[in-house]
Amino acid sequence: MAYIFDPNLDDQQQQQMPQPGGPVGATGSQPVNQSSQPNQPRQRSGSSGQFTNLQKYISANEGQNLGQKVSGKVGEEVSGAKAAQDSAQADFSSRVADNTVNYDQQLASRAKTDAVGVRDDAGQKAAFQRMAGGQYQGPNQLSDLSEQYLGAQSKTQAAQQASGLGTTEQGQRSLLERYYNRPTYSGGEKNLDQLLVKGDRAGQQQLLAQQQEGAQLSNRFQNIQDLLANQAQQARQTSQETAQRLQNEFLGDQGYLPQQLAQLQQRASDLDQQTKSNIANLGARLRSGEGPQALRGRRMLDIDPAQFISQTGSPTASSAATQQEAANYQALNDLLNRVNTDIDVGQAGTFNPNSAYNLDLNRLLGALDTRQAQVIDRKNEIGSEISNLRNRAKSGSGTFDYKTEDVYDPIAGINKQFRIGSDADQARKLFEESLNLRNILDKGYYR
Repeated sequence: MAYIFDPNLDDQQQQQMPQPGGPVGATGSQPVNQSSQPNQPRQRSGSSGQFTNLQKYISANEGQNLGQKVSGKVGEEVSGAKAAQDSAQADFSSRVADNTVNYDQQLASRAKTDAVGVRDDAGQKAAFQRMAGGQYQGPNQLSDLSEQYLGAQSKTQAAQQASGLGTTEQGQRSLLERYYNRPTYSGGEKNLDQLLVKGDRAGQQQLLAQQQEGAQLSNRFQNIQDLLANQAQQARQTSQETAQRLQNEFLGDQGYLPQQLAQLQQRASDLDQQTKSNIANLGARLRSGEGPQALRGRRMLDIDPAQFISQTGSPTASSAATQQEAANYQALNDLLNRVNTDIDVGQAGTFNPNSAYNLDLNRLLGALDTRQAQVIDRKNEIGSEISNLRNRAKSGSGTFDYKTEDVYDPIAGINKQFRIGSDADQARKLFEESLNLRNILDKGYYR
């Protein structure tokens, strides 16, 4: 503890003051005493004793560099405040990064080729649906992390307060009390130690620098908070953009699911055309003599057997899809939390264009019998009509002329000659119809 001889005190009071070997001050030095003999009378010649002891105290403790020590403790508080700010910033940034929903193109591509595998893997499913949701769930401002925010704020305020005390005598005494206070640390000791702080020029310069640095702590802390708020806003925007990108890639006009559905619908249309082509081909084979045993040896006349072949079903996107395609489509809808009304997985792969039609054989046979009877009856009617025209020509009442008897036979040929007249026109029509009927009976189909 610091000690100065005061000539204004009487001997009894001087003797009651702390003696060498007692408590020490902030410097850790022993008191400086004028005499090594406790009972020797003290000199009372003005104030030179007090001044001498004060100078001795300062000289004895100059090497302590108390100003630099105090400055060092202020610097520790300033550095601690910065460290607390930086730690809060790092923690906040880490949480922002963890909660930012970024686009995982590799996962999106995997979902297209193996949506079932992604859906059935809990981790991949959660990651995909997190992208689809695009919800940023991290902190929005530093104060949301109350522990980190309040800790940094408290250290910032304390360091700013401490750094502002180092350039005044009263402030330096407050710093001495702040860092070295104890029950036995008297006001006199603080005053003496303050003189040591003041006398430490290097320490004074450091305290001034600490004051300037500490004054910037609040602005520094506010700048960090503004930066972090912007960081959180960017994270929220990135997350929303991720959801929109996934929406476009999978459900947009040119998205994967609409394209998949369009391809399946086109395949269904192609299968329908293939089925109709198969029906037409079957009809052609029937007309050429191929087909069921019941039709062997039967002429088709002018009947189109395709009329008796019915398509038993029309393909859809569901029935045109393979089971793997349908399962993948359903799994993607599950991942996107979307109700699948496009593809019925149970109908996948059920349409076969080679068996999606049926020949009504009995109705075809009945139609052939009816048509054959009609052709024969009409053929006979034409024969009668031509005979009447022939008789009219022989009697001279008609205008029909002929060269050979073959002309009167509706089956024999068309070696004929006509004059201008209504009978000739009628005869020509009858002969043409007769030839057509012969083609029906003989060749079996229209050319």
